[in-house]
Amino acid sequence: MFFQSSETEPTLAAETYYKCANACIAAMMPKFPDLAKHVWLSEAPEWFPTFFEWIGATGDLDAAVAELRMCHNQRKDVGTIAGKS
Repeated sequence: MFFQSSETEPTLAAETYYKCANACIAAMMPKFPDLAKHVWLSEAPEWFPTFFEWIGATGDLDAAVAELRMCHNQRKDVGTIAGKS
């Protein structure tokens, strides 16, 4: 599904992303039955290397972790999420 958001539709965009991500995770669960049911994206830089190795991923792990540390949805009027920059 292609979805394009505008400033007036941020909740709909977030809900669509949430549903898509959860559908993808649910599809993977039979393949990885021991996969944790809950993950916190704010903690991803800590657990992602283990997950990366566990699934046999290839690529630049350092670049992936650096990307996870980026705050992509920072709001100018609020600051960074959870006080992290």
